[in-house]
Amino acid sequence: MVAEKGHRRLTSNADEPSEIFVVGKWLKSSYVIEVRAPSDNQLVRFTHEATPSIVDEAIYEGHRSQRELAALAPFERCEILRTVASKMVPTRIAGVTLERESGQALRDARTEIERSALTFRVASEEAERVSGEVLDLGINRVSRERLALTRRFPVSLVAGITPFNLPVSPSAHKIAPAMPIG
Repeated sequence: MVAEKGHRRLTSNADEPSEIFVVGKWLKSSYVIEVRAPSDNQLVRFTHEATPSIVDEAIYEGHRSQRELAALAPFERCEILRTVASKMVPTRIAGVTLERESGQALRDARTEIERSALTFRVASEEAERVSGEVLDLGINRVSRERLALTRRFPVSLVAGITPFNLPVSPSAHKIAPAMPIG
């Protein structure tokens, strides 16, 4: 059963749309949207829409997992980032899919995937050397021979909206740099 609602379709099991990956799970929603190629408006696929309740769940779970992520040792964050980078191999299928969905040239789509993998790899290297600073506080008699040690701590959840025409790279540039700190 399918009921139209603007650009969305309320569906019960039509067309086997792509599920969306949220908080470590593949999810379906009640709404399915069409993904069309920007270049020729051809239907590429159907996918589930991230409804407000799914977004709320993602934010809730993100906040809930903050302590767990912050507690990871640098080597553990490094391993996670390296794993992500290694799985982002610009395969022909991934490049063709990104080309169709985003309207990029195939060469540009593959380059975006490759650069995003590099972003995660570089972030993995930074996770191994997360550092702070030592500051000399000897600016007056009272603080003579005193030092201050600074350290980086995670502040809050990172959320971002990714544009359709460059979907991988902006996400990588938000997620990867945040991971070394936690």
